[in-house]
Amino acid sequence: MKTTQGKKVALVAGASGIVGQQLSQALVADQWQVTALTHRSDFAVNGAGVIAVDLRDPQQSHERLASLTDVTHIFYSAWLNSADWESMVGPNLAMLQNLVQVMEDIAPLEHISLMQGYKVYGAHLGQFKTPARESDAGVPGAEFNAAQLNWLAAQQLGKAWHWSALRPGVVGSNRPGNSMNLVLSLAIYASICRATRLPLRFPGSQKTWNSLVDFTDATLLADATIWTARSPDTHNQAFNINNGDLWRWCELWPVIAAWFELDVAPPVSLSFRQMFQDYRALWGGIAAENALVEADILRLSDGAFADFVFGWNYDMFGDGSKLRRAGFHGYRATDEMFCDLFTRFRVAGIIP
Repeated sequence: MKTTQGKKVALVAGASGIVGQQLSQALVADQWQVTALTHRSDFAVNGAGVIAVDLRDPQQSHERLASLTDVTHIFYSAWLNSADWESMVGPNLAMLQNLVQVMEDIAPLEHISLMQGYKVYGAHLGQFKTPARESDAGVPGAEFNAAQLNWLAAQQLGKAWHWSALRPGVVGSNRPGNSMNLVLSLAIYASICRATRLPLRFPGSQKTWNSLVDFTDATLLADATIWTARSPDTHNQAFNINNGDLWRWCELWPVIAAWFELDVAPPVSLSFRQMFQDYRALWGGIAAENALVEADILRLSDGAFADFVFGWNYDMFGDGSKLRRAGFHGYRATDEMFCDLFTRFRVAGIIP
């Protein structure tokens, strides 16, 4: 393998997601040489090379990645959805394995950064211990984040490279066209309420209304991911990363309503998926009237992730102090994050 003294050469897997897009741009801005991997043939990143590859296919992975012999850092945030948690494990583990095994053989790897989430603490199964800490015991059952980290830790033994795992809360991003963007789903919902002269009714249960939740700004997450990959004190460790504050929905919801100049109404269980279907024609009219960039609401969000989040009738937050004790001191006020992202959506012509 070649040596790359002082070079910063990044390979970003899952570059078209809300995490990967922001991370790719942050790496470019930080003067890294960046190659973005995606399954989308129409995807582009300013300042980066792009390779379309199906990481589930080991032969295709070997062929399309063969020229990347200078890569020093892999940033992995790719994932595939499926009908249930068990069936997600196989393909998601295979994608990571295929990528790492190819790059180990051809590149001078120094670090592999794995993007995870609170599912490693059992957040997807129901109420779990909060604040979740990196030292918490694992949870029984099939879950691909845990399977990936178990494999990566075993694969690293005796190798020159190291790994880190980042575990964000709900990610706030200005990137459209991804169901995982909760803030965008809320912006669309609030815009519909304005158009139909309805109050901003909280779309969950009373328990959800009063639950604690933490968020992670995508820009903050990108900064933390890059910092962790470069710091010698973070080798072979997992870190929660959140904005650094905690909110109950009952406190945050009036902030959201005020930005859109809407009244607040009591909670009721709503389905974003159904609502976005119901108002698909209405959104087309809103888009035409306001010259928005996307007239099909379902191309902005299908609402599925929002339904998942507002189905949590329990606290959902982690302890982010380990990463800050290690030396990363980034912080983002969550209420300001929401308002800033709403502004960005409006300026970009995504919402009216």
